[in-house]
Amino acid sequence: MKQTLAMVAAALVWALPLFATQKVNSHWLQEIQGRYREIKSITANFEQLYASPRLGEKRSQGTVKFQFPGKMYWKYSKPNAKAIVSDGKKSWIYDPADKQLLVLSQKRETLAMSFLWGDGELDKLFIAENVKPSKKRLLATLVPRKAMPGVEKLRITYDRKKQIIVAVVVYDLLGNRNEVNFSNIVVNKPIDAKVFSFQPPPGVEVVRY
Repeated sequence: MKQTLAMVAAALVWALPLFATQKVNSHWLQEIQGRYREIKSITANFEQLYASPRLGEKRSQGTVKFQFPGKMYWKYSKPNAKAIVSDGKKSWIYDPADKQLLVLSQKRETLAMSFLWGDGELDKLFIAENVKPSKKRLLATLVPRKAMPGVEKLRITYDRKKQIIVAVVVYDLLGNRNEVNFSNIVVNKPIDAKVFSFQPPPGVEVVRY
């Protein structure tokens, strides 16, 4: 009995610092999420890097608009024009080079970055595995509470002065990395609702999923 009690006590002593760390990390996520509850819209420029051990690196850039909750418009300008649009119910992915439009139901989308446009909350979707706060920025590594397709973990960078997420990196189980950095961020600027709907040009093939 004494040996059992000693083992339990040792386990508790080991676990208490872990619980304390998790509580502190959760506090940081709640701070960020609290700020995002106040946001109605975001417009920004973005630069994206997709790095794959098998396919190498691919860089792109453009502009993005978010209307909370759930609406987004990614307009790629380099290296090729492309658009990803969502009205909160369905999404359109348009590639002019392929003359093809993909139409997806919202339920099929990954939740990895959905908190960026107010569809889902950080502290409910993720557990903060590691948080490094400083006066200017906060770096956090997050793991999904539940399995997410194509997502092993995330790393976010939160600008504490501007009170906005300025970078997100998504890692998958195959070693791929999808990194998005935001700049020229404007918060709560009115956005025309027409931005979040899409009508394909004539002659475009429409594929629905």
